[in-house]
Amino acid sequence: MVVVEEVDEVAGGSLWLASSDASFCSAEVSVDCALSTSEVRDEVSRVASTSPTVTCCPTEIATLATVPATWEKVFALVPNHHFGLEFDPSHLVRQYIDPIQTAWDFRDRILAVHAKDTEIIQPVLAKVGIHGRGWWRYRIPGQGLIDWPKFITVLLQAGFRGGMAVEHEDNFWDAPRGDQGPEMAQERKDGFILAARFLRQYLPGRLS
Repeated sequence: MVVVEEVDEVAGGSLWLASSDASFCSAEVSVDCALSTSEVRDEVSRVASTSPTVTCCPTEIATLATVPATWEKVFALVPNHHFGLEFDPSHLVRQYIDPIQTAWDFRDRILAVHAKDTEIIQPVLAKVGIHGRGWWRYRIPGQGLIDWPKFITVLLQAGFRGGMAVEHEDNFWDAPRGDQGPEMAQERKDGFILAARFLRQYLPGRLS
């Protein structure tokens, strides 16, 4: 994990700027297994009940835990609140699921957050449809469709105390292989800096 800067606090939890491989979980339990066997289910429950930290279920597209209906089933199987979501609102936008309402509905199970935005490119979507390619892209926070003041307000009202990681996948604020080599490319750093400036507006704490 490459941490660029730590800024401010979200109700006691830190906002971190980190590369996209960052994790704030003691164990990322994806639902590739879909908790389909009692052995897997029992192990997740055991970790959740004995860990002094938290166990997160990523909401990435690479897992099966991508939609609220699945999360409801998972949490019915593992009710312990040490098991929750590594919530990424950007993945909901491109599925046309309201990230604000979803965050509210699952506010007591959000244990970590990826701060990433999504832009829908309407002229492309109009030609290729939702099954086509190139009609959406990830952006740094503030340059997509997510209403960040509302989203962060949900977290604050829920008493969220977990980590918020800026997950940088915005090619407009990057350079080829910008996260490789001995030092991060300045273009990529600029993306993190702009994301931090934007998010700071809505976080309690110092403004200087």
